[in-house]
Amino acid sequence: MADKDRKPSKTDYMAGAVLANCLVWVWLQAMGYFSDVLSGLPPGLLSLATSIVCFLSGTLASYQVCRRASSDHLVVGLKVAALALVVSPFIVLPILEEFSLGLVIILLVCFPAGGFCGAYLTIRAMLKGRTSAKGKPNEGEEDFKSGGP
Repeated sequence: MADKDRKPSKTDYMAGAVLANCLVWVWLQAMGYFSDVLSGLPPGLLSLATSIVCFLSGTLASYQVCRRASSDHLVVGLKVAALALVVSPFIVLPILEEFSLGLVIILLVCFPAGGFCGAYLTIRAMLKGRTSAKGKPNEGEEDFKSGGP
């Protein structure tokens, strides 16, 4: 059938971009809400945590959109990351009290890295599914068939 020609729609790309930015937005809102608790932590630790959240949000968004594609996963993941960068001035940056060049740099690095990682995870999951579909047992499947460990 047309299963081999699946490509994400423009709506899928936009949903991925908004998902990536909304997770970052929630993180920044939580940091503002708990600012009295977080003020005792070193700024470097908060920057690292923000980088991790941005990377994971880019990875999750890219993975979700790449699952809708049957090929060109890397291109799809990087398109999601690029669109997330385009959308971020409208979702993430307006909530900041003052412009933060550090956050912009974190977004410029972490969204593309997350887009690449999400595409990689999608390809890896697809290849793992193909191996199990060819008759090779998955991990732990021998134990299940034999009745236990």
